[in-house]
Amino acid sequence: MAKKIALLLVTVLMLFAFAACGGGNGGTTDDPNNPGGGNGGNTDSGFDLSVDDPTSLSGSIKVALPSTGNKRAILQTAVDAYTASRTGVTVEVEWKAEDNFYNSYKIDVSGGLVFPDAAFIDHVYVQNLASLDLVADVTSVLGDTEDEDFPYIDNLVKANELDGKSYGFPFNANTVALFYNKELMGDQKVPTTYAEFKTTAGALLAGNPALENKVFSLSTGVDYRNFGAMMFISWLGRNGGHILSDDLRNSNFLSDEVKTTLEQWKEIIDNKWASPSLSNEGNFYNGDVAMLEMGCWKVYDLLESPENQGKYGVAPLFTLKDGVEAQSILGLYSMCVTKQKDMNKMRIAADFSKFISTHTETQIAFAKEAKSLPVTEAAVQDPYFQSENWKPFTDALYTAAMRPGSAEYPTIESEIANMYMKVVMGTTDIDEAMKKADKEVQETLDELFEG
Repeated sequence: MAKKIALLLVTVLMLFAFAACGGGNGGTTDDPNNPGGGNGGNTDSGFDLSVDDPTSLSGSIKVALPSTGNKRAILQTAVDAYTASRTGVTVEVEWKAEDNFYNSYKIDVSGGLVFPDAAFIDHVYVQNLASLDLVADVTSVLGDTEDEDFPYIDNLVKANELDGKSYGFPFNANTVALFYNKELMGDQKVPTTYAEFKTTAGALLAGNPALENKVFSLSTGVDYRNFGAMMFISWLGRNGGHILSDDLRNSNFLSDEVKTTLEQWKEIIDNKWASPSLSNEGNFYNGDVAMLEMGCWKVYDLLESPENQGKYGVAPLFTLKDGVEAQSILGLYSMCVTKQKDMNKMRIAADFSKFISTHTETQIAFAKEAKSLPVTEAAVQDPYFQSENWKPFTDALYTAAMRPGSAEYPTIESEIANMYMKVVMGTTDIDEAMKKADKEVQETLDELFEG
């Protein structure tokens, strides 16, 4: 009940602030002045922000963008390129000190002091914002994935969808692959399947007792609950499962695929191939662990830095089930358009968001600076991202599994971590851990949708 009241208060505060500053109206038709909506989300029929000639746009918008490192300079160049091609438009940038400023965005909108017309948001929060009617349906501007010249990688577009509509423009992505220590691996095969992984892991430990609990790294331990939950979703996807139903209303924690994933993690722990109580990430960097599933943000440190030249290798993640691709987990930041009464601002914000997220030079430069991946077909073909070090991550963009874009993802994430930690630590059997997590998540989802 407390959670329901808190969500209601936040919703009321935001919608009040939107109305007070000429912002979101909760409209559910293509008439922006038609009130309605609420937690049902943007169910607009024909909500169209497209324009025939973007160069004819005129007006001003405020956008929220990240500024860490050299990102500000890269994005300012893109803003300048946009305004040079849209001479009637001015863009004011609110530079943010952090990349993930979802909470900052909600404060900006609800407080009405800083009211961004477009903002850079982690994809796991997009459906939450859409369900609150705070971000606009941009499907009409995003384009048709079936078109030959569609700029984005199709799989990334799905991460911002709710009820068949798109609520964001993909901007910056990351994926996970299998890093390995060449010296510790010796002549053992880098695994491509779970069966091969078990053979390799068994041989490594048999040949080197010092690798007890250090053959592999599972993201266990209290400090790895966020990443651990992400990787559990990756393993679940590689077993052909999903943590929630497609409509995000029902828990799948009791599925056969969840059980199989937990059995695999328990098998790894029981065979002393990984530690149950802590992640081996740090030990891998120290040269004491053979294999680690980790993101592309570590490519420079492990593969390109002078001190590690030749020490590590990288390969695609191994498959877990016949006929199911080895899905990475997807990290994605997107540009979202704030829903408000001023259709002209929304149209400019949507045009700006698509421009900046499909501008090839910006995509390549920003991804290199962020140690991440571009999101367009043109940019990922850059030789840098097709190199031996980057290709396992680039190729993973096309099939990567997504964290569910539920308003209750924090609860879901916590229950995933609670579930697998009970199993790997041996405090609860698999069936009981699944039942407990399923009960907590389903009650939370029911409360959300019934509210």
